[in-house]
Amino acid sequence: MHRLKWAGIVSGLMRYLEVARRVKTRPEGPQGAHNRSYERNELNEKSERSPGPPVQVRGLGVAYRLIEDPGRVPEVLERLDGAPAVGVDIETTGLDPYKARVRTLQLAVPGLVYVIDAHRVDLRLLRPVLESEAFKILCHGKFDLRFLLQAGLGVANPFDVMLADQVLRAARDPRGLAALAQEYLGESLDKALQRADWSGELSSAMLEYAARDAAVLLPLFAKITDRIKAEGLGR
Repeated sequence: MHRLKWAGIVSGLMRYLEVARRVKTRPEGPQGAHNRSYERNELNEKSERSPGPPVQVRGLGVAYRLIEDPGRVPEVLERLDGAPAVGVDIETTGLDPYKARVRTLQLAVPGLVYVIDAHRVDLRLLRPVLESEAFKILCHGKFDLRFLLQAGLGVANPFDVMLADQVLRAARDPRGLAALAQEYLGESLDKALQRADWSGELSSAMLEYAARDAAVLLPLFAKITDRIKAEGLGR
């Protein structure tokens, strides 16, 4: 019963995914160029501070770059422009979106995760990424989307790997990111820092934790959509 109920939802997602994969970046006309110029002018002047090299996330073959200077946002927008899918994750100072706030926003593409320090960078500057045609891959997206909405951000084309896994198992209860990473990727995620105090300064352990959670989202998306197709739910 549950499998039949959700099969139509997943089928619709998969059809939309195939359409999204065929979308090509269109050249900007004068109006598009004007809009992009306007968005860039909303940012601070380009930073003269040279960013450090990306930091490797142990065991994943992925690096992360911390963005705590608004002047570095244009490089994030440029790097993610045209990506067919972007992993999206957040860390927060609490569980209630009306009382707590986003502490970091993580944006992942193959090989690289940007960790945005929300205490130093206005997350609304990342709107072009979050509202783009790319699929935004989340886990427990309901939680993340509520916090992002409170921060003034909408997210277009979300795909929740937790819900997709729930459909595949025809299960009543969802599974968290650690369980999904273990089953689909054979990766162990240490979630001890999930309960840490994220309201203060970010330690290197916190940054790696945040980057690691985001880094597994795209591989999970690939594995889960492959299984959806194998089960015949994407037809």
